[in-house]
Amino acid sequence: MDTEQEILVEERTVYERINNEPVIFRGLSSSELRTGLIVTLITLIPLCAFIGYLLDRLLVGLGTIGIFTMISVMFMGTVFQRIKRGRPDGYYQQRTALILSQLGFNKSKVVKYNGRWSNGRTDPDME
Repeated sequence: MDTEQEILVEERTVYERINNEPVIFRGLSSSELRTGLIVTLITLIPLCAFIGYLLDRLLVGLGTIGIFTMISVMFMGTVFQRIKRGRPDGYYQQRTALILSQLGFNKSKVVKYNGRWSNGRTDPDME
């Protein structure tokens, strides 16, 4: 009986792992890595171009984008490893959505009501 339970537990964990996006680099999945790279490049291209323009070395400024991109991806991977440790899948995506909804950028699908719930019916014993 113990071997059957062990097999069921092992099969369940395999199915759960299949549904999750695999980690490919320092705690980042492919979609997280892609998003991080896009955000990094959007911020670094204008910044490095401006710094290169100020130094009269535009190509050197644009060349540093590659170095800063690698450093930022390593940093993001380390930060996300710490954030994700011991948390369920999708935890920080939900936290980010809640923070953005509190700031008014989007509507959250999470119910954030704190108080007594009612189903809209009256209880005959309470009257």
